[in-house]
Amino acid sequence: MGKPIKGKRGFESEGKGIGGKVGTIGVKFPPEIDVLLRSLPELLGVTTAEYVRNAVIAQLKKDGLLK
Repeated sequence: MGKPIKGKRGFESEGKGIGGKVGTIGVKFPPEIDVLLRSLPELLGVTTAEYVRNAVIAQLKKDGLLK
């Protein structure tokens, strides 16, 4: 869930080994894709964020933009 931060309400996200000092990129998906992505925890046992992060990294590698 994250860690409590003194002087802030709520929690600071720690990400998956990424840390809390990185930016967030939000995207919108067509409704049918949105429903599928939100069902990933039940279907595959991974969070939606993990799945999307891994998919983007795999595509960047495929395109030769990331080693």
